Amino acid sequence: MKSKRMIMYTLIVLLPTAILCLILGFLKYGEEKSAILKDANLVATVHQRQMDQFIGDTITSLEVLALTLETNFSRVDDLQLALIKTGNKDPRYGDLYFLTPEGDIVTGTDDSVKQYLFKNKPYIETLIRTKHTTVSDRIETLKNSQPVIAVAAPVLQDTKLKGILIAQLRVDHMTNIMKMLTPDTGVFVKGQTGPAIMKLGKKESGTGSSWIKKPLERVSWHVYVKADHSKIAAKITPSIVVFGIIFLAFFHLIYMFLHTLSLKRQAEREKAQNEAQKLELVGTLAAGTAHEIRNPLTGIKGLVQLLSEKYKDPDDQFYFSIINKEINRINQIASEFLILGKPAAHKLETIDLREILLDMNPLILSEASLCEIDYQYSFGSEKVIVNGTKDQMKQVLFNITKNAFEAMEHGGKLTITLGKDSRHAKLVIADTGEGIPKELLNQIFQPFYTSKEHGTGLGLIVCQRIIQTFGGRIIMDSKEGAGTSVTILLALEE
Repeated sequence: MKSKRMIMYTLIVLLPTAILCLILGFLKYGEEKSAILKDANLVATVHQRQMDQFIGDTITSLEVLALTLETNFSRVDDLQLALIKTGNKDPRYGDLYFLTPEGDIVTGTDDSVKQYLFKNKPYIETLIRTKHTTVSDRIETLKNSQPVIAVAAPVLQDTKLKGILIAQLRVDHMTNIMKMLTPDTGVFVKGQTGPAIMKLGKKESGTGSSWIKKPLERVSWHVYVKADHSKIAAKITPSIVVFGIIFLAFFHLIYMFLHTLSLKRQAEREKAQNEAQKLELVGTLAAGTAHEIRNPLTGIKGLVQLLSEKYKDPDDQFYFSIINKEINRINQIASEFLILGKPAAHKLETIDLREILLDMNPLILSEASLCEIDYQYSFGSEKVIVNGTKDQMKQVLFNITKNAFEAMEHGGKLTITLGKDSRHAKLVIADTGEGIPKELLNQIFQPFYTSKEHGTGLGLIVCQRIIQTFGGRIIMDSKEGAGTSVTILLALEE
């Protein structure tokens, strides 16, 4: 018993608590991860817009300068002075140069690099071919070890390339802008090829679900932002511990409830065993008297047979046939009415409920007239075919209508309705009798329970067992002072 209780405690308390904590952990982890990815996406969007604006402003400024150089400057000294003034006004620039259409340096803010070859650079080749402003996606280094990114703008005259304006943007200036926006976030910017153009924080990789990637509009760069998942475990652990304690307490209460329920069911099983023993005793006694019941029935049947030969009137013959049927039914069920512990086996067959009700109707009508009860019925015009046996179904109808008549000692109304849907036959027997108190309604199908002075307490349980053998259900609905309704549901036979 101790081992069994331990297994129950593990299955009901420990295992569900562990499973729910795991599920909660996964859900919390997913929520936190989603929130971190959302924040990272927001950061990436901010950097994307900032970098797009920065590059866009730079390109616009350089193209305006290139447009000015087309008409206002013809001397090299003037060109150099304009470039120096532009570079001094804006901290984003490293050096600026003016090149020939072939890519050779004419002048610049740093004359010491006149031998520097721009013409072999891919972005210069692209500008010469397209005559549009281009941006390099690789870092170049100035003589002071300053990393820069080159932007090249065409200087045109009548759609012909007159020169090339080069501006070298300081990478550290762009990195400082990123650092001001999000100082604690891992961010880097990368072109289509080559290493990162600029980075902030952790080492770049850009692969996996931890990275958010945003393309820039003005250049073929991408902004990568790291979604840091390392702190998720520390954030979700306290809530999992708290909920784990709650789950443990909750399932412990369920365990105590089920344990108590188990003890109660054990007591009910013992009670049911006692009832079964009573039924078995009744069966043993009834088996010894069954043949004593059949003997007088045989005499009655013989006398009825003689009377049926004497009285040939059709009405008399009709009643004799009903009497014979009922004698046969009594003879068949005499030895099993009280044998509930060992019910007799019956072979189910297809029966028509409507036909059975029509057979029983004269008896019910006669009893209703005798008891001054208003009897109404509706059987429909179609056959209602189910699985069962005629005699046992008649026994059910007899028991239920008998109870209904006894509940209406001072008159009332009995209604029997037969209907069906696509799957079930539904037989409802309703009376307007005394009804059954709510607190006693659950006991009516218990063996030997009866509210009658001379009742056996077996009628309804016999009905329930019979309907269950037919594969159906019997439902009792009653209200004290308002009457009782018995509903029988049986599966239709196709």
